[in-house]
Amino acid sequence: MPRIALVFVLSGLLCSTAFSQDSERKKQGEERGEVRSQQKRSTKRSRETPGRARPDTRSSDADRRIAFRKRLGELVEKGKLTREEAGQLYLTAFPERSADRTPGRGDRGTQQRYRNGRKVEVKDPAQFKTAGGKQVFSGPQPGEKIPPFQVTGLNGKQVDKVFDPISLAGGKTQVLIFMDENGVGIRGLFGTAKFLSQIVEKSNKEIQLSAVLLGDDPARLSQFGKRFGGRLSGVQMGASKDGRDGPGALGLNRTISMTVVVARDGKVTHNFVFPQSMLYPDPHVLGAIAGVIGQKRETVAKWLNEPQADAAPTRRGQSPKKRPSRQEIIKRFDKNGDGKLSEEEGRAARKALRRK
Repeated sequence: MPRIALVFVLSGLLCSTAFSQDSERKKQGEERGEVRSQQKRSTKRSRETPGRARPDTRSSDADRRIAFRKRLGELVEKGKLTREEAGQLYLTAFPERSADRTPGRGDRGTQQRYRNGRKVEVKDPAQFKTAGGKQVFSGPQPGEKIPPFQVTGLNGKQVDKVFDPISLAGGKTQVLIFMDENGVGIRGLFGTAKFLSQIVEKSNKEIQLSAVLLGDDPARLSQFGKRFGGRLSGVQMGASKDGRDGPGALGLNRTISMTVVVARDGKVTHNFVFPQSMLYPDPHVLGAIAGVIGQKRETVAKWLNEPQADAAPTRRGQSPKKRPSRQEIIKRFDKNGDGKLSEEEGRAARKALRRK
Protein backbone atom coordinates (compact mmCIF):
# COMPACT_ATOMS: atom_id res chain seq x y z
CA MET A 1 0.00 0.00 0.00
CA PRO A 2 1.36 3.35 -0.93
CA ARG A 3 2.66 5.37 1.99
CA ILE A 4 0.22 8.19 1.40
CA ALA A 5 -2.77 5.82 1.50
CA LEU A 6 -1.49 4.36 4.80
CA VAL A 7 -1.36 7.85 6.26
CA PHE A 8 -4.99 8.50 5.30
CA VAL A 9 -6.16 5.18 6.82
CA LEU A 10 -4.34 5.81 10.11
CA SER A 11 -5.73 9.35 10.26
CA GLY A 12 -9.23 8.02 9.72
CA LEU A 13 -8.86 5.43 12.47
CA LEU A 14 -7.52 8.01 14.89
CA CYS A 15 -10.34 10.42 14.12
CA SER A 16 -13.02 7.77 14.48
CA THR A 17 -11.51 6.57 17.76
CA ALA A 18 -11.30 10.10 19.08
CA PHE A 19 -14.86 10.79 17.97
CA SER A 20 -16.16 7.63 19.65
CA GLN A 21 -14.25 8.49 22.83
CA ASP A 22 -15.62 12.06 22.76
CA SER A 23 -19.12 10.71 22.25
CA GLU A 24 -18.71 8.27 25.11
CA ARG A 25 -17.32 10.98 27.39
CA LYS A 26 -20.16 13.31 26.39
CA LYS A 27 -22.72 10.61 27.11
CA GLN A 28 -21.13 9.86 30.48
CA GLY A 29 -21.00 13.58 31.26
CA GLU A 30 -24.66 13.96 30.44
CA GLU A 31 -25.49 11.00 32.68
CA ARG A 32 -23.42 12.45 35.51
CA GLY A 33 -25.07 15.85 34.99
CA GLU A 34 -28.51 14.29 35.18
CA VAL A 35 -27.56 12.51 38.40
CA ARG A 36 -26.28 15.78 39.89
CA SER A 37 -29.49 17.57 38.86
CA GLN A 38 -31.59 14.88 40.49
CA GLN A 39 -29.49 15.10 43.65
CA LYS A 40 -29.89 18.90 43.74
CA ARG A 41 -33.66 18.64 43.26
CA SER A 42 -33.86 16.00 45.97
CA THR A 43 -31.79 18.15 48.36
CA LYS A 44 -33.94 21.20 47.65
CA ARG A 45 -37.12 19.24 48.31
CA SER A 46 -35.71 17.85 51.55
CA ARG A 47 -34.83 21.38 52.70
CA GLU A 48 -38.24 22.73 51.79
CA THR A 49 -40.13 19.83 53.38
CA PRO A 50 -37.99 18.24 56.10
CA GLY A 51 -38.99 14.74 57.24
CA ARG A 52 -42.69 14.01 57.21
CA ALA A 53 -42.32 12.56 60.65
CA ARG A 54 -41.33 16.06 61.89
CA PRO A 55 -44.06 18.58 60.97
CA ASP A 56 -42.90 22.17 60.50
CA THR A 57 -44.23 23.97 63.58
CA ARG A 58 -43.53 27.40 62.15
CA SER A 59 -45.54 26.59 59.04
CA SER A 60 -48.51 25.35 61.08
CA ASP A 61 -48.38 28.49 63.25
CA ALA A 62 -48.39 30.67 60.16
CA ASP A 63 -51.37 28.73 58.77
CA ARG A 64 -53.29 29.31 61.98
CA ARG A 65 -52.54 33.02 61.89
CA ILE A 66 -53.62 33.28 58.25
CA ALA A 67 -56.87 31.42 58.93
CA PHE A 68 -57.58 33.59 61.98
CA ARG A 69 -56.95 36.80 60.01
CA LYS A 70 -59.25 35.58 57.25
CA ARG A 71 -62.02 34.88 59.75
CA LEU A 72 -61.58 38.30 61.36
CA GLY A 73 -61.78 39.90 57.93
CA GLU A 74 -65.09 38.16 57.26
CA LEU A 75 -66.50 39.43 60.57
CA VAL A 76 -65.37 42.98 59.75
CA GLU A 77 -67.05 42.80 56.32
CA LYS A 78 -70.29 41.62 57.95
CA GLY A 79 -70.15 44.54 60.38
CA LYS A 80 -69.85 42.35 63.46
CA LEU A 81 -66.42 43.74 64.33
CA THR A 82 -64.66 47.03 63.73
CA ARG A 83 -61.15 46.98 62.30
CA GLU A 84 -59.80 48.12 65.65
CA GLU A 85 -61.54 45.28 67.49
CA ALA A 86 -60.30 42.76 64.93
CA GLY A 87 -56.75 44.01 65.36
CA GLN A 88 -56.95 43.79 69.12
CA LEU A 89 -58.38 40.26 68.94
CA TYR A 90 -55.48 39.24 66.72
CA LEU A 91 -52.95 40.59 69.23
CA THR A 92 -54.80 38.84 72.05
CA ALA A 93 -54.72 35.51 70.18
CA PHE A 94 -51.09 35.90 69.08
CA PRO A 95 -49.36 38.12 71.68
CA GLU A 96 -45.96 37.14 70.31
CA ARG A 97 -46.78 39.22 67.21
CA SER A 98 -46.91 42.35 69.35
CA ALA A 99 -43.77 44.50 69.11
CA ASP A 100 -44.15 45.83 72.63
CA ARG A 101 -44.22 43.06 75.23
CA THR A 102 -42.59 44.97 78.07
CA PRO A 103 -44.45 44.17 81.33
CA GLY A 104 -46.66 47.04 82.39
CA ARG A 105 -46.31 48.84 79.08
CA GLY A 106 -48.08 46.53 76.64
CA ASP A 107 -51.34 48.45 76.72
CA ARG A 108 -49.63 51.79 76.14
CA GLY A 109 -47.69 50.34 73.23
CA THR A 110 -50.80 48.75 71.72
CA GLN A 111 -52.80 51.96 71.97
CA GLN A 112 -49.92 53.90 70.40
CA ARG A 113 -49.70 51.51 67.46
CA TYR A 114 -53.44 51.76 66.85
CA ARG A 115 -53.30 55.51 67.01
CA ASN A 116 -50.48 55.51 64.49
CA GLY A 117 -52.08 52.96 62.17
CA ARG A 118 -55.81 53.74 62.31
CA LYS A 119 -57.96 56.79 62.56
CA VAL A 120 -59.96 57.07 65.79
CA GLU A 121 -63.62 57.59 64.94
CA VAL A 122 -66.24 59.47 66.94
CA LYS A 123 -69.76 58.60 65.79
CA ASP A 124 -73.34 59.63 66.42
CA PRO A 125 -74.50 57.68 69.51
CA ALA A 126 -78.02 57.48 68.06
CA GLN A 127 -76.65 55.14 65.37
CA PHE A 128 -75.39 52.61 67.92
CA LYS A 129 -76.63 49.07 67.39
CA THR A 130 -76.13 46.13 69.70
CA ALA A 131 -74.21 43.24 68.14
CA GLY A 132 -76.74 41.05 66.36
CA GLY A 133 -79.14 43.96 65.87
CA LYS A 134 -81.41 42.96 68.76
CA GLN A 135 -82.60 45.54 71.25
CA VAL A 136 -81.27 44.56 74.66
CA PHE A 137 -81.79 46.45 77.91
CA SER A 138 -79.42 46.60 80.85
CA GLY A 139 -79.15 49.24 83.55
CA PRO A 140 -80.82 52.65 83.89
CA GLN A 141 -82.13 54.14 80.64
CA PRO A 142 -81.75 57.68 79.18
CA GLY A 143 -83.66 60.26 81.19
CA GLU A 144 -83.67 58.19 84.38
CA LYS A 145 -81.94 59.18 87.60
CA ILE A 146 -79.27 56.74 88.69
CA PRO A 147 -80.20 55.41 92.14
CA PRO A 148 -77.44 55.35 94.77
CA PHE A 149 -75.57 52.08 95.20
CA GLN A 150 -72.47 50.91 97.03
CA VAL A 151 -69.25 49.26 95.90
CA THR A 152 -65.99 48.30 97.59
CA GLY A 153 -63.03 50.30 96.29
CA LEU A 154 -60.30 48.43 94.44
CA ASN A 155 -57.74 51.18 93.85
CA GLY A 156 -56.59 54.67 94.79
CA LYS A 157 -57.80 56.45 97.91
CA GLN A 158 -60.99 54.37 98.00
CA VAL A 159 -59.27 50.97 98.15
CA ASP A 160 -61.10 48.62 100.57
CA LYS A 161 -63.56 51.42 101.39
CA VAL A 162 -67.29 51.27 100.68
CA PHE A 163 -68.53 54.22 98.61
CA ASP A 164 -71.27 55.36 96.23
CA PRO A 165 -69.90 56.29 92.76
CA ILE A 166 -72.85 58.60 92.08
CA SER A 167 -72.32 60.64 95.24
CA LEU A 168 -68.57 60.67 94.62
CA ALA A 169 -69.10 62.22 91.17
CA GLY A 170 -70.86 65.18 92.78
CA GLY A 171 -72.90 66.10 89.70
CA LYS A 172 -69.96 65.91 87.28
CA THR A 173 -70.19 64.32 83.88
CA GLN A 174 -69.79 60.61 84.52
CA VAL A 175 -69.03 57.48 82.54
CA LEU A 176 -70.07 54.34 84.42
CA ILE A 177 -68.89 50.97 83.16
CA PHE A 178 -70.45 47.84 84.65
CA MET A 179 -68.42 44.83 83.57
CA ASP A 180 -67.64 41.23 84.40
CA GLU A 181 -64.08 40.25 85.26
CA ASN A 182 -62.89 39.05 81.86
CA GLY A 183 -59.52 40.20 80.50
CA VAL A 184 -60.98 41.65 77.29
CA GLY A 185 -62.99 44.24 79.21
CA ILE A 186 -60.00 45.16 81.37
CA ARG A 187 -57.90 45.70 78.27
CA GLY A 188 -60.61 47.88 76.73
CA LEU A 189 -60.75 49.87 79.95
CA PHE A 190 -57.15 51.00 79.40
CA GLY A 191 -58.05 52.48 76.02
CA THR A 192 -61.17 54.18 77.36
CA ALA A 193 -59.24 55.72 80.26
CA LYS A 194 -56.53 56.95 77.88
CA PHE A 195 -59.00 58.62 75.53
CA LEU A 196 -60.96 60.17 78.39
CA SER A 197 -57.81 61.71 79.84
CA GLN A 198 -57.10 63.32 76.46
CA ILE A 199 -60.66 64.66 76.21
CA VAL A 200 -60.46 66.08 79.74
CA GLU A 201 -57.14 67.76 78.97
CA LYS A 202 -58.38 69.33 75.73
CA SER A 203 -61.87 70.33 76.87
CA ASN A 204 -60.95 71.43 80.40
CA LYS A 205 -64.10 69.62 81.57
CA GLU A 206 -64.21 67.22 84.51
CA ILE A 207 -65.31 63.69 83.68
CA GLN A 208 -65.36 60.88 86.20
CA LEU A 209 -64.76 57.36 84.90
CA SER A 210 -65.97 54.60 87.20
CA ALA A 211 -65.64 50.88 86.55
CA VAL A 212 -67.80 48.54 88.62
CA LEU A 213 -66.69 44.91 88.48
CA LEU A 214 -69.43 42.30 88.73
CA GLY A 215 -68.66 38.80 89.98
CA ASP A 216 -69.60 36.22 92.58
CA ASP A 217 -66.03 35.76 93.85
CA PRO A 218 -64.93 38.82 95.89
CA ALA A 219 -61.37 37.49 96.20
CA ARG A 220 -61.03 37.27 92.41
CA LEU A 221 -62.34 40.82 91.98
CA SER A 222 -59.88 42.02 94.61
CA GLN A 223 -57.03 40.39 92.66
CA PHE A 224 -58.09 42.31 89.56
CA GLY A 225 -57.87 45.52 91.56
CA LYS A 226 -54.40 44.71 92.85
CA ARG A 227 -53.18 43.70 89.41
CA PHE A 228 -54.58 46.57 87.33
CA GLY A 229 -55.71 49.25 89.79
CA GLY A 230 -52.36 51.02 90.01
CA ARG A 231 -52.12 51.34 86.24
CA LEU A 232 -55.70 52.66 86.06
CA SER A 233 -55.21 55.54 88.46
CA GLY A 234 -57.64 57.70 86.47
CA VAL A 235 -60.45 55.19 87.00
CA GLN A 236 -62.52 54.74 90.16
CA MET A 237 -62.59 50.95 90.36
CA GLY A 238 -65.00 49.18 92.65
CA ALA A 239 -66.45 45.71 93.17
CA SER A 240 -70.20 45.29 93.47
CA LYS A 241 -71.37 44.01 96.83
CA ASP A 242 -74.27 42.27 95.09
CA GLY A 243 -72.33 39.72 93.06
CA ARG A 244 -72.63 39.13 89.33
CA ASP A 245 -76.18 40.56 89.16
CA GLY A 246 -74.96 43.94 90.38
CA PRO A 247 -76.99 46.40 92.48
CA GLY A 248 -80.65 45.37 92.26
CA ALA A 249 -81.90 48.94 91.88
CA LEU A 250 -79.98 49.36 88.60
CA GLY A 251 -81.66 46.52 86.71
CA LEU A 252 -78.48 45.20 85.07
CA ASN A 253 -78.75 42.22 82.72
CA ARG A 254 -76.73 39.28 84.05
CA THR A 255 -76.15 37.89 80.55
CA ILE A 256 -74.48 41.11 79.36
CA SER A 257 -70.72 41.35 79.72
CA MET A 258 -70.52 45.16 79.75
CA THR A 259 -72.98 48.03 80.20
CA VAL A 260 -71.77 51.61 79.66
CA VAL A 261 -73.79 54.50 81.07
CA VAL A 262 -73.03 58.16 80.31
CA ALA A 263 -74.61 60.58 82.79
CA ARG A 264 -74.68 64.22 83.80
CA ASP A 265 -75.95 65.54 87.15
CA GLY A 266 -76.79 61.97 88.10
CA LYS A 267 -79.17 61.50 85.14
CA VAL A 268 -78.56 59.07 82.28
CA THR A 269 -77.98 60.63 78.85
CA HIS A 270 -76.91 57.45 77.01
CA ASN A 271 -76.90 53.71 77.67
CA PHE A 272 -74.82 51.22 75.66
CA VAL A 273 -75.10 47.45 75.94
CA PHE A 274 -72.23 45.17 74.91
CA PRO A 275 -72.97 41.42 75.05
CA GLN A 276 -69.18 41.02 74.71
CA SER A 277 -66.94 43.56 76.44
CA MET A 278 -65.41 46.44 74.48
CA LEU A 279 -61.92 45.54 73.42
CA TYR A 280 -61.43 49.07 72.12
CA PRO A 281 -63.35 52.30 72.90
CA ASP A 282 -66.55 52.24 70.86
CA PRO A 283 -66.91 55.28 68.50
CA HIS A 284 -70.55 55.77 69.55
CA VAL A 285 -69.58 55.92 73.23
CA LEU A 286 -66.97 58.56 72.35
CA GLY A 287 -69.69 60.43 70.46
CA ALA A 288 -71.93 60.38 73.53
CA ILE A 289 -69.13 61.80 75.67
CA ALA A 290 -68.51 64.54 73.10
CA GLY A 291 -72.18 65.50 73.21
CA VAL A 292 -72.48 65.57 76.98
CA ILE A 293 -69.54 67.98 77.32
CA GLY A 294 -70.87 70.19 74.52
CA GLN A 295 -68.22 69.44 71.90
CA LYS A 296 -68.63 68.53 68.25
CA ARG A 297 -67.77 64.97 67.34
CA GLU A 298 -65.35 66.21 64.69
CA THR A 299 -63.49 68.24 67.31
CA VAL A 300 -63.11 65.31 69.69
CA ALA A 301 -62.00 63.06 66.83
CA LYS A 302 -59.31 65.60 65.98
CA TRP A 303 -58.10 65.62 69.58
CA LEU A 304 -57.87 61.84 69.73
CA ASN A 305 -56.00 61.58 66.44
CA GLU A 306 -53.29 64.06 67.38
CA PRO A 307 -49.88 62.35 67.72
CA GLN A 308 -48.86 61.63 71.29
CA ALA A 309 -45.41 61.75 72.83
CA ASP A 310 -43.65 58.40 72.68
CA ALA A 311 -41.77 58.83 75.93
CA ALA A 312 -42.94 56.55 78.73
CA PRO A 313 -44.53 58.38 81.68
CA THR A 314 -42.27 58.87 84.68
CA ARG A 315 -43.02 59.50 88.31
CA ARG A 316 -43.76 63.06 89.44
CA GLY A 317 -43.18 64.42 85.96
CA GLN A 318 -39.45 63.67 85.99
CA SER A 319 -37.60 63.16 82.73
CA PRO A 320 -36.31 59.62 82.09
CA LYS A 321 -32.75 59.15 83.34
CA LYS A 322 -30.03 58.95 80.72
CA ARG A 323 -27.82 55.87 80.82
CA PRO A 324 -24.20 56.83 81.62
CA SER A 325 -21.61 56.48 78.87
CA ARG A 326 -18.85 53.85 78.91
CA GLN A 327 -16.27 56.48 79.87
CA GLU A 328 -18.42 57.63 82.79
CA ILE A 329 -18.84 54.05 84.01
CA ILE A 330 -15.08 53.38 83.85
CA LYS A 331 -14.31 56.65 85.63
CA ARG A 332 -16.72 55.76 88.43
CA PHE A 333 -15.85 52.10 88.98
CA ASP A 334 -12.18 51.83 87.89
CA LYS A 335 -10.52 51.56 91.31
CA ASN A 336 -6.92 50.93 90.23
CA GLY A 337 -6.87 53.56 87.48
CA ASP A 338 -5.77 51.26 84.64
CA GLY A 339 -8.59 52.42 82.35
CA LYS A 340 -10.28 49.02 82.42
CA LEU A 341 -12.85 47.29 84.59
CA SER A 342 -11.85 44.06 86.26
CA GLU A 343 -14.38 41.26 86.65
CA GLU A 344 -15.19 42.40 90.18
CA GLU A 345 -15.49 46.06 89.12
CA GLY A 346 -17.74 45.04 86.20
CA ARG A 347 -20.09 43.18 88.55
CA ALA A 348 -20.30 46.23 90.81
CA ALA A 349 -21.10 48.46 87.83
CA ARG A 350 -23.86 46.16 86.54
CA LYS A 351 -25.38 45.87 90.00
CA ALA A 352 -25.44 49.65 90.44
CA LEU A 353 -27.01 50.21 87.02
CA ARG A 354 -29.73 47.63 87.69
CA ARG A 355 -30.72 49.45 90.88
CA LYS A 356 -31.41 52.55 88.80
